[in-house]
Amino acid sequence: MWSTLPLVLKLMIAGMLDVKSWGNLMIAVVGDSDIARVEREEIEQTKIMACVNTIIIGPTFKRTSIVTILKIYSTTRDIVLAAVQKYGDALDYASEELRGDRGVVLAAVQLNGWALECASVELRGDREVVLAAVQQYGNALEYASEELRGDREVVLAAVQQYGGALQYATKKLRDDKKIVMEAVQQKGF
Repeated sequence: MWSTLPLVLKLMIAGMLDVKSWGNLMIAVVGDSDIARVEREEIEQTKIMACVNTIIIGPTFKRTSIVTILKIYSTTRDIVLAAVQKYGDALDYASEELRGDRGVVLAAVQLNGWALECASVELRGDREVVLAAVQQYGNALEYASEELRGDREVVLAAVQQYGGALQYATKKLRDDKKIVMEAVQQKGF
């Protein structure tokens, strides 16, 4: 029965078993004969699809396995996007290029605002990205650009999520009565 399963399904099953080495996984799961029949590019695309699918599959897939996959495929957008949609802080393992990809970073910070720390300098100055981050995790304001730490709406969103985020606002906004009152009303301050 195993030999009749499609290659993608074999890889998904193997991925869930948490085999330590992805290279050994290919040999162990699909066998030399299958590899000989599939062109190299097709194998790579199949591995990428299998990684994405195993990341998405659910709670039984171990986070450490996702980190292992990201160390191999840190430049592959589909895999990184699937990972950050499950664990926002997986952005920490993404390539520099993908840390500058607005879609990937936005997906990460919406799930885990702390991921803003891993974003490119350019995206730390992107108002929509920073707003999404501070609404999820107020202290993400620390990683925002200086300009956005002086943006009233961004700072207000941050202190509404966590009052202690006030410490990362510009001096002018730390002296703003409405923002200070909002921060004080939060349990985190």
